[in-house]
Amino acid sequence: MLLPVFCMLVVGAIDVGRAVMVQYTLVEAARAGCRPYYVTEVLTEEQSLGVIAKVMGDAKISEYSVDFDPYPQAEIQHEEPVTVTVSVPYEKVSFLSSWFFAGRTLSGTCILPGDTGEFDPDSDGWTPPDDGHGNGNGNGNGNGNGNGNGRGNSGGHGRGRM
Repeated sequence: MLLPVFCMLVVGAIDVGRAVMVQYTLVEAARAGCRPYYVTEVLTEEQSLGVIAKVMGDAKISEYSVDFDPYPQAEIQHEEPVTVTVSVPYEKVSFLSSWFFAGRTLSGTCILPGDTGEFDPDSDGWTPPDDGHGNGNGNGNGNGNGNGNGRGNSGGHGRGRM
């Protein structure tokens, strides 16, 4: 009497576990594909699709779809949202004949600001790029946080703030 209920719980746990794993893979593929897509000056849409194909191939997922917004890449405006979504019907990735996720589509999305290589020094929050070396020494003791600019030596395990 308890065996059918227990078996249903085990099958459900396997189904949910697979859905979570595929969902994570889709999000990682979307992130990896969004990075080359939003940098319009350097990288191309084909490179973005190649990165997504690599991630999905490593996960042994072959039937998926990719949506870019805005599309085509030439329509990306500086600092406007760029969205990459990778989707797959659950039936294509399920280990079992699922009734829990039947008819569902799993998807992963990444949204980043467009980077067309432009910048506006008069916009709010703009600061000139730092060469990473900074100036000044941090002051801290042992485990405290230093209060310096750049990579100061704050003594002990403290850190200078950049």
